[in-house]
Amino acid sequence: MRNQALLNTQALKDYQTHFFAGGWQKSFAAEHEMQLGKLYERTERLLRDELIFNDALDMEACEVPHSLSRYKWHEFPGEDSEWAYMLNRHGFLVDLAMMYRLTGKVQYVEKWKELLWSFINESDMDNVEHCLAWRVIDTGIRLTNWVKSLAYLDLEDLLTPAELGQLSYAIQQHIWFIRKHYVAKYDLSNWGVLAVSGIACVALLCPELVDEETAAWTWDKLTLQLSLQFYQDGIHWEQSPLYHHEVLNSFAYLLQLSEYLDVPLLPDLRINLSRIAFASYYYADQKDVLNALHDSDSAVFETVYDVYRYLGLLHDKHPQSEFAKLWVGAKYKVNSTALELPPPLFVGKESGFYAWKDAEIYASWFNGLHGSSHGHAAQGHFTLNVAGTPFFISTGRYTYTDHPLRLMLKSEQAHNALHVERHPATQIKGSWSYDQLAQPIGHSVRMFEGGYVASLQWQGEYQDEGIYVIEREIIFLEEIKAFVLFDVYRGRLQMDLALHYNLAPGLSILTKNNNTICLQQGEKQLTFWSGTTHLDLEERECSLVYNQISQHQCLVSRRLARGTIEVFVTVVGIGADYTVQPLDAYQNEQPTPCSTIHGVRVMNAEQAYCDVYYTSADIVSGDKLCYSSSGQPFYGKLNLFNEKGQRLQLK
Repeated sequence: MRNQALLNTQALKDYQTHFFAGGWQKSFAAEHEMQLGKLYERTERLLRDELIFNDALDMEACEVPHSLSRYKWHEFPGEDSEWAYMLNRHGFLVDLAMMYRLTGKVQYVEKWKELLWSFINESDMDNVEHCLAWRVIDTGIRLTNWVKSLAYLDLEDLLTPAELGQLSYAIQQHIWFIRKHYVAKYDLSNWGVLAVSGIACVALLCPELVDEETAAWTWDKLTLQLSLQFYQDGIHWEQSPLYHHEVLNSFAYLLQLSEYLDVPLLPDLRINLSRIAFASYYYADQKDVLNALHDSDSAVFETVYDVYRYLGLLHDKHPQSEFAKLWVGAKYKVNSTALELPPPLFVGKESGFYAWKDAEIYASWFNGLHGSSHGHAAQGHFTLNVAGTPFFISTGRYTYTDHPLRLMLKSEQAHNALHVERHPATQIKGSWSYDQLAQPIGHSVRMFEGGYVASLQWQGEYQDEGIYVIEREIIFLEEIKAFVLFDVYRGRLQMDLALHYNLAPGLSILTKNNNTICLQQGEKQLTFWSGTTHLDLEERECSLVYNQISQHQCLVSRRLARGTIEVFVTVVGIGADYTVQPLDAYQNEQPTPCSTIHGVRVMNAEQAYCDVYYTSADIVSGDKLCYSSSGQPFYGKLNLFNEKGQRLQLK
């Protein structure tokens, strides 16, 4: 290591002066007692030597309390080492510092000092027995959390000169460790951002502890990572909403520090983060609950989104809570008038992630590259929430060990799409590995007056016998609030096919007939119609929060592919009392229905309806001119007619 420097608290003081301007923290606890509930819980448990991880950004949550003194810093309960990694990120130091700032109670800062010195004195980075505490990612996160906690404390009143020197040396050890163990592959990983951000925080708030060469390396790495890790549509390449936010949140904190201290950072950082925050808006429902897509939890992210709103990175006319001031301070104000309301449709041309989010309906679908090992077998996966009430879900991840439930949750059957049962397009090998990945072929969205059509195509492989293709057409009929889905298998072998819809835990199923059921969650209802004559209802397990298991049900349509093309038709109405009627279509001058055209009439409770026709194969014999069951002429793959008989033009 280089010669030790001593932390100068001047930059911290400047930051705190502006952060706490007006003394807002004096009344904050009384004004936000309910919102502070989880923070109170975590810190009070800490004082009793109990540790839980239930912050929204805790990557591996654990609501079961464990003794911190029993396991610190190099052991863990059970069989999942992720608990030790979470422990060694030291998020609890930020909790304790916040509580000390809000309450002035000395027990919080005493606990802060006890745990900080315990780690510094008991965790030697050169001791192989202490390796659980010294992964590069956790070292960087720990460094960030140390610096964050310092911003809530008055160091000169709390630490002696000797202690200040000891802390300075420990911080420099962390910086040295990250640089020594950083490898090139981290440039593309959330590991890289979370590790290097730790050094960047020190460079901004404790600049005397970072030499010029290390500072230059830090900003160069962050510039490279920001350019590499996000698609042009703003989605993080690893395809996991949780890790998208971890990276975005790290950059957003650096932006916040730089704007408080008036220190210029990466070129166009605010512009780039606004693009990324805009994309993240579509990763959560109307209540800011995160979609558990890929390796994510279904977590309440309201405060995280409010931080983006306060920083001016997200403009969605949301009633931002003053609670976010605890993270962003006095510099930023509530943005009560959004500059631009996000459109309901998000089109992820590069990433393959799409979403529709309006005041009532939140739907998402995916057909992108697999991303990192956080990716699941999620080609075609479709989720649906109604006004913050989940119906079709992403089923979570449960653990990062090779547990059978994790392997199932990563598999195709845990996702709401069509798949070939004995020849999955994505084959799971282990918690972090795969024998085969599905290949997305194409994805697009076309609008029409009254809705949109999403088209997805991907391919899989038979075992040494060629490929098959699966297509999904998702038609949203905005005027009657219904979805029509056509799922198509195209292959040369007869295969057992299964179409899955994983239902939210606690959802009630009210059977109406063999083809139509009513799904109910609280006061919200959906009508579900399947063109398959028989639906199986399977009991399953999901894990919407890491380490937690819930029971839920899955609707499954199974069918043997009788030829080279097999079509499944599903209709979902947003509400009860929808009726669905299969419709025939005819080729010109042919008296019998055309077998390759699949039609349905979807009618809501107010008797408004739309007719939808899907042609699964181009017509090669006879006239290509076709007629609907009502006599309207049409041609092509997809045709829609409103109740006036008018054909709706796709744009």
